[in-house]
Amino acid sequence: MFNYLSIIRVYAKSIFELAKEEKKIDNWENMLFFSVEISRNFQIKKLFSGVLSSEYTARVFITLCGNQINLQFQNLIKIMAENKRLHLLKNVLSEFIYLKNNYNGIIEAKIISSQALNELQIHHIFFFLKKKFNRKINLKYNIDSSIIDGFIIKINNMVIDMSIRGRLKQLENFLNY
Repeated sequence: MFNYLSIIRVYAKSIFELAKEEKKIDNWENMLFFSVEISRNFQIKKLFSGVLSSEYTARVFITLCGNQINLQFQNLIKIMAENKRLHLLKNVLSEFIYLKNNYNGIIEAKIISSQALNELQIHHIFFFLKKKFNRKINLKYNIDSSIIDGFIIKINNMVIDMSIRGRLKQLENFLNY
């Protein structure tokens, strides 16, 4: 199976470096976000299937984006269409945001809990993460009833699993070692 992760990173890094050089990081993020919103349309997803020529696909997509994208972004669309990679736009946006946050010293953290946490609990988790990583923390919070009591914190590729299921798994691994 072909791994697109390295390709996504190359696109995102190239775009981010250009945006940083131009001092237009937010502008590029907005263009990426807008193009991702367009690409979510069912008819547009069909356009990405590769049945039509890459030139036609790029032309239609650029037309739909209108004046929301600049000439350089149009060239990006053409290159991605030519390589049949327009379906990766959402992933490129995610990687771009990761690079932007890293550049600005911000860590995206997500708390997923089995039940609602109170403000004090969220506050304690926030300051724990801030102290541990010594960076600004952008904290998002969701409730997922499938978690058996406790919470899970996701930060980039790291997971802090403080759920009962996670603790039982750790105990099982310890006992089987």
